[in-house]
Amino acid sequence: MTIAAFGVVVGAVLGAGFGVAMMRALRAQGFTESVIPVTLFAAMVLAAGVLGVLAASGATRRVARLDVLRAIAVE
Repeated sequence: MTIAAFGVVVGAVLGAGFGVAMMRALRAQGFTESVIPVTLFAAMVLAAGVLGVLAASGATRRVARLDVLRAIAVE
């Protein structure tokens, strides 16, 4: 879950940063204003976080049912 949350935060920051940088680079072509739709941005970050938690919970449930001694036994 931590990796999913980290990925969401890093992806959101990098995406917004690249978007702003692209708008500044295209200023000469007439793009003068960069707008980040905060509501949509927050909804996407929340959705990605929820999907990351759901993906991690499936693997966590499967590992929790595993017998530890059988898993580490070497034949």
